Amino acid sequence: MLPRAASCHQDIAADGAFMLATLARFDDISAARAWLYRQRFREAGMLGQALYLEAEACRLQGTGIGCYFDDVVHDALQLDTTRFQDLYHFTVGRAVVDARLGSETGYAHLEERARARTADWLADWLTG
Repeated sequence: MLPRAASCHQDIAADGAFMLATLARFDDISAARAWLYRQRFREAGMLGQALYLEAEACRLQGTGIGCYFDDVVHDALQLDTTRFQDLYHFTVGRAVVDARLGSETGYAHLEERARARTADWLADWLTG
């Protein structure tokens, strides 16, 4: 399956509603116009941000995919030139909860330490 193969064989690329690859023109970047390199990636990032927001507005979820094989995309599109380069992959679909991942509030580790110190202090005081 092309989306999975193009995105480092990640299931997330193939299991969504769709996956897209963002390509940008690169043949006009030169030493005198080196700023275009960063600009193209910024534009790809802005497109990705818009996709995140639109997916959520449609009650779906989206995620960027940082690992991809640009040659697979170029072959699929029959691009035999370096004029266009693959910059970013993105997939949209319904979220699948991964039990291996967790979420904590900011500084949760400090709160736990503070509770432990308080408990130690209280135990010392009571047995004092």
